[in-house]
Amino acid sequence: MRKIDRLEELPKEFDLTRYQETNKFDITDWVINLEARGLTRFMLGKGRRHMPTGFPGLEEGLKTRTTIFLEEPLRPRRDIDDEAGSNKNVNRSHVEDLKVFDYMFLGAASAEAIGRYGKFCSAFRRMEQVPSAATQEDQELLDTPVWRMEFESSVDDENTVMVNVDLDGTEEKILADFRHWLRKIQAERNINAPKKRFAKQDFSDWAEYHILAYLDLVYWAESRSLEIPQHILGTALFPNNYSVNLPERIRKVVKPLALSMVSELMTNALRSQALQERAEGK
Repeated sequence: MRKIDRLEELPKEFDLTRYQETNKFDITDWVINLEARGLTRFMLGKGRRHMPTGFPGLEEGLKTRTTIFLEEPLRPRRDIDDEAGSNKNVNRSHVEDLKVFDYMFLGAASAEAIGRYGKFCSAFRRMEQVPSAATQEDQELLDTPVWRMEFESSVDDENTVMVNVDLDGTEEKILADFRHWLRKIQAERNINAPKKRFAKQDFSDWAEYHILAYLDLVYWAESRSLEIPQHILGTALFPNNYSVNLPERIRKVVKPLALSMVSELMTNALRSQALQERAEGK
């Protein structure tokens, strides 16, 4: 991967003034624009790896896409719904009832998915048919949370799980137990979810640190097997900041912030909040 040595080697299409309107972005604008970059991230990563070697048009398509984002970086505003722009359904509420369909589907899966759930189904059948034949290992398997069984069996890699809630308790105790369970499962699944709702200050920070421009430049370079050093990125994104260590700002602030916000976890969280706020008329 060749490194770009001079500021003049950056694409002629890049113009920082094209990103000025991000100062006025609301949550919907950020959903649309970050999800668009998330798709580019997917195409450069998993998309490339899963395509057959020499897939016609892939590399040129990536170059064209990353150039278009520099020419017209701000995606047109549109109405968002539960599925548009996302590869999974993101609900307005993160806590919902288990529906009859889901319950019945789980029952069907238990009977039909031997090939997928293997050892779990075998343990269930032994326990059901001849309880005395069940082993300690069988009991441990049956005590496994459903989400872990699905994850270990490569059946479901999405972050939607089921949980039992005993409503016979104080609200304070139930919420405390749920918070404890939530943090435990997030740690086990390596989910670094935001602790609080996104606020106007977050939107202001994303605009101030030019995270869209950073992503567009980095993806343009990656699509061409190039690397832009941090000092050049710093000069390109903050041309009038003379009293700041720009490479350090890129390394410590801009890069982690931009890569975090373009992740599916973050864009789904952002979309979910946007849908809720729209429903509430905010």
